[in-house]
Amino acid sequence: ITIDEYQAQRTAQFGAQVLEKPLTLFLPDGTSNQAKNLERHLPADLPRVRINAGATLSWLDPLRRQTEEHRVCTAQAAALVLAELGEHEAMLRIKETVERVVGLIEDECKQLNPRFDNC
Repeated sequence: ITIDEYQAQRTAQFGAQVLEKPLTLFLPDGTSNQAKNLERHLPADLPRVRINAGATLSWLDPLRRQTEEHRVCTAQAAALVLAELGEHEAMLRIKETVERVVGLIEDECKQLNPRFDNC
């Protein structure tokens, strides 16, 4: 389900005041395969939500190309969830930080190997 659908379920079950309570999210940090393996060990009644991002390109591109468009790093997943929850300023700060780190890595890679276009 999407975050919006989950929020609607929570509201229907517990009333509108539930939206004022903190929402705890669990974001597995690892490869896609590691996340799938971890998911199998989580309680079945723990709701699973998906990011409503459509065809989102990874912020780590070109450093780390994803095999599928919807795959993103953990920081990007957290930022997209925050944006869906209306926390756009927090999302922008995370995005700027990831982009700054990617830029630093690209610069260092180019210094180590000037003939290399992508690290």
